[in-house]
Amino acid sequence: MSIIMQYIFNGIFDIYSIQSNYYFFLTNLQLTIIVTCTLWALCMGYG
Repeated sequence: MSIIMQYIFNGIFDIYSIQSNYYFFLTNLQLTIIVTCTLWALCMGYG
């Protein structure tokens, strides 16, 4: 019984890790886009 519970727990943990990595990547992507747009706007403003 403990083996089955451990297998289920590992499966849930894997799914949680995948989602965390996806959200982390998405957050970094959004941050990169915001920084790029901000720098581009500043360059255009000073240009």
